[in-house]
Amino acid sequence: MESDSDIDPSNLDYDNLFVKFFLVFDGEGRKEGAFICRRVLDIPENLEKYWNKIRKIWEWRAQEAVQAGHTSDFDGEMLQLAQLIAVAPETETIQSLWPLLTATVPHFHGLQFRDWGWDAIEDFLAKKVDTEPVLAIKLYTMMYEQAMPPKWLDKRDEARKIVETTVKNEESKQITCDLINFIGSRLEDDRYRGLYEKYC
Repeated sequence: MESDSDIDPSNLDYDNLFVKFFLVFDGEGRKEGAFICRRVLDIPENLEKYWNKIRKIWEWRAQEAVQAGHTSDFDGEMLQLAQLIAVAPETETIQSLWPLLTATVPHFHGLQFRDWGWDAIEDFLAKKVDTEPVLAIKLYTMMYEQAMPPKWLDKRDEARKIVETTVKNEESKQITCDLINFIGSRLEDDRYRGLYEKYC
C-alpha cells in the first residue's frame, strides 16, 4: 500500500496491487482483503497516511456491490469494510459517507448473530446524531429493515441515544416514531415504547 497509486473508482488502474487482489479473488478472499484494510487503520499513525487511499477502496467496492445487486458474494467484504467507520477522521460525516453506508446496509440482511460492522455504524451514528439527526435515523431505519429478526442485537447505549435524540427533534421525529412502531410491531420489541408515548 505504501507505493501503490491511489484507486480512482471511476478510472481503475489495473496495475494497482489492491485492484488486482479484489478482481482475482472470490468473496472469501475479498473479505480477507477488506480485513487487511481495516487492520492497517487499526494503527493510529496510519490513519492520516492511509485513510483516503483505503476510503477509495471502500468506495470502489461499494460501487461494485451496488452494480452486482448486492449479492451475498459481497457480504463478507462489505461488513468488514463497514468497520472502517470506527476509525474515520472527525471530518467525515454521515453525509460524506452516505453512499458507502447505504451500499453496506443491504448486506446486513438475514444476519442472525452480532456483527461488528453493525456496531461500528451504530457507534458512528450515535456520535453524529446531534448534528445530522435526519440522516442518522434514516440510515438506522434502513438497518433495522434489513436485519429481521435481529436476535444478535442488544440494548446498547448508542442505540438508545440515536432513537432518543431523533425522536425529540422535530425534523426527524416522524421517521423515529415510525421506526419505534416497526421495532415494536414487527420485531416484538417495546424497548422504546415510553419514548413513543411521550413524543409521538
